[in-house]
Amino acid sequence: MKGLYYIQHFYYPSRIRPLLTSIELKCREGIIAEEEKNSAFNNLCNFFFLFNTLDLTSNRTDRPIAIASFRVYHSNTSVEIKMALTELFYKINQFLDYDSFANHLNTNNSLHYSNKNRAQKKNSTLVKYVLVRLCNYLQTDLALDPDILSIEHIVCDDGLSQTSALANLTLTSPDINQKSLGIIRLQTSSAILSKNQILK
Repeated sequence: MKGLYYIQHFYYPSRIRPLLTSIELKCREGIIAEEEKNSAFNNLCNFFFLFNTLDLTSNRTDRPIAIASFRVYHSNTSVEIKMALTELFYKINQFLDYDSFANHLNTNNSLHYSNKNRAQKKNSTLVKYVLVRLCNYLQTDLALDPDILSIEHIVCDDGLSQTSALANLTLTSPDINQKSLGIIRLQTSSAILSKNQILK
């Protein structure tokens, strides 16, 4: 289920879990369709990805989310749920600074991944999630299974910020990663990835 994928592979603040639960409950009650639920999860995911990348504090969103959770839980029609979520996104969207997002995307340490940096190694779930979403956006005719993919550095991982950034990361199968890649020259690594790539 796509909705469960959003929860399993993306970090949500604990304060938003009642809202996610309420949306899931209304879907199971038949008040909203699976597609509507997944759309709501996707929008929440996109918002908190932007919110976390910008290093914003969650106390600014606590009250709007609590109100939306209450309204969704007590809704009896899909229209009520849509109104509650629309008002929520309208309110919390004002907290985002889209102009500075690109810079934060490059500098936010939670979006860096390195096997040689203990803190960055813990980012694997979020980094893989972002890479999968990016690939799915650019390659709409291919469905990727995150569970069989691993993160690979194009330029060898040296623990520094440049090689651990998203721009130097890609996805590959564990078999290619372990057997074919390693501490090798960039030209060789690129050739192997090109030969075995899933994304054309």
